[in-house]
Amino acid sequence: MPISAVAFVVWWLCARPSADTPTWARDIAPILFEHCANCHRPGEVAPFPLLTAEDAAVRARQIARVTSSRLMPPWLAAPSEPPFVGARRLTDAQIELLSRWADAGAPAGDLAAAPAAPKFTPGWQLGEPDLVVTMPAAYVLPAEGGDRYRNFVLPLPVDTLKYVSAVEVRPGNPRVVHHAAVKIDRSDSSRRLDALDPEFGFAEMEQGEATYPDGHFVGWTPGRTPVRLPDGMAWRLYPESDLVLQLHLLPSGKPEPVQVSVGFFFTDVRPAWLPFILRLGSKSIDIPAGVAGHEIRDRFTLPVGLELHALAPHAHFLGSSVRGSATLPDGTTRELLDIPSWNFSWQDEFRFAEPVRLPAGTTLEMRWSYDNSAENPRNPSHPPQRVRYGPSSLEEMCDLWLQVTPAGRAEFEALRKAFVEKDVAMVRAGLELRIATTPGDADAHVDLGLVRLQQADPAGALAEFVKAVELAPTHVRGLFKLGALLAREKQAAAARARFEQVIALEPDHAGALIQLSVLDEADGALRAALARLEAAVAARPQMFEARANLGRMLRILGEDTDARVQYEAALGLDDGATDVRRALAWLCATSPVDAARDGNRALELARALVDADSSNPLELDVFAAAQAECGRFGPAAKTATRAAELARKRGSAAFALEIEKRRDLYARSQRFRSTAARPASAGG
Repeated sequence: MPISAVAFVVWWLCARPSADTPTWARDIAPILFEHCANCHRPGEVAPFPLLTAEDAAVRARQIARVTSSRLMPPWLAAPSEPPFVGARRLTDAQIELLSRWADAGAPAGDLAAAPAAPKFTPGWQLGEPDLVVTMPAAYVLPAEGGDRYRNFVLPLPVDTLKYVSAVEVRPGNPRVVHHAAVKIDRSDSSRRLDALDPEFGFAEMEQGEATYPDGHFVGWTPGRTPVRLPDGMAWRLYPESDLVLQLHLLPSGKPEPVQVSVGFFFTDVRPAWLPFILRLGSKSIDIPAGVAGHEIRDRFTLPVGLELHALAPHAHFLGSSVRGSATLPDGTTRELLDIPSWNFSWQDEFRFAEPVRLPAGTTLEMRWSYDNSAENPRNPSHPPQRVRYGPSSLEEMCDLWLQVTPAGRAEFEALRKAFVEKDVAMVRAGLELRIATTPGDADAHVDLGLVRLQQADPAGALAEFVKAVELAPTHVRGLFKLGALLAREKQAAAARARFEQVIALEPDHAGALIQLSVLDEADGALRAALARLEAAVAARPQMFEARANLGRMLRILGEDTDARVQYEAALGLDDGATDVRRALAWLCATSPVDAARDGNRALELARALVDADSSNPLELDVFAAAQAECGRFGPAAKTATRAAELARKRGSAAFALEIEKRRDLYARSQRFRSTAARPASAGG
């Protein structure tokens, strides 16, 4: 309890320090203001403030105890080089000062000479966001029952592709919100999990197919200050996406309402490059009951040099320690992360103040240790039980995520290819263990089928999809994936039967409607295909594939004005879609329908294509047609000549002849008209 003002004055007069005795004014206030006050202030997550000499004096013994044990400030990682941004770890000298100050009776010192308490900006720290998404209602955290993990699915009101330069989370009730993770789900997997839980939100620790966006860790922890990403590093937010907000909640002893808001800040600057997230870990976790030192290791050798920016470890309550290291090609080992005492309640992202450069041939290694003994006070099972991989608190996870940036596009692709092979193998091992322990799991068979497809094993994938449908005949995802594979294997009748089953179960299944339209088109039933695609767009108006395919079909049928509308809508959903950009440019430049043509729009689109790939004859051919449509016949002829030369160098003589015919038109100041749904391919 706070002491009275009179008692404080008496204490201060009796506790006048000697010259070498630490005082609050001279020694302690700077430590508490820098490392503690951001949370220990009114309205924040900490249970009491530490802004005045009186605040601190009342808690002096407690402060000395929790800092000497390094329970506070909450920071799990050992010191690193380069240092981690925002590290709240105190130095040994600071801890000693706090202890000596408490032993001396917590003297205040010369209060007039004390530094001013820090001032904190109210409201949004980065200014007014461009988009604010708030939980539609407050979730009421029960008074009792221990820590709670809850996910909330919030549809994002975004109808065009956006570039996000910053995200700021306002926890609403920071006293009970311990931390928040922000992920994006472009599927309906999180909505399905939400629908299965009768309460508001859902309780799983793993959020379906929700992921951190474009290689960025996004979230909120007490004390973290939101920052804007540098120009060129924004991440993409697509239409028809869901925000999945995972909250770690701490009961306070009374029911507490929690209503979180998330602010998005947009930029017009497209990302010049995207970070890549590497994951070291395991999905084959199997920890025997009673074992205190169960260890899991994983490693990955870098095929290219890169820069490492941040690390994010993840395990549940049995995790006891984690280390991450890099063994360089010369054999030397560099420590990247050392958490000797893991605490799931204080998980965080650890970002280096400067990127760590790692050359090609470096081997990254992760080592997690787990304590499944009765002596582990955080063990959720008493007595201890055998624990396997899974998203719930009674299961375990094993991850060390690393945010990296390769030097360029070629290096990015080489890294992605090598890592996907490793990651797919890890996922497969986990799914095979899951099926061995729960053979009736249809979802696991579908997931394993997708993995086997990634490993170029269509026969194995087919067997898994068939098994999933045998186990659950109305399993929509299994039926759809089986149909898609049968279609790929040219078994059109069998594929059609599966897609029709999907539509019977879910009439608005846009993916099945699109697949059936492809089969209709192959049978020459173009109007039937059109009707399917129109239904798909009606069901999922923000689905890129539905818009793009409908635009293509309308162009085939000569309905160019409507085709342009659909292509424009598709580009609004994904402006990086090269095929749609090319098709729209070609339509705007060459359509025989006057109302559909737009030379300036064609030129804008085609110029972007050429800027991205100036040696591609296909893009140059489109650019030449756009120039001609704008009356720039001389430049159009030169561009077409260059396109034909490049086509011949690539061995596409027939395509070169087509381009030269168009060049001859431009040379005679004539424009080219085409009813084709897209320009000829480089193969003619």
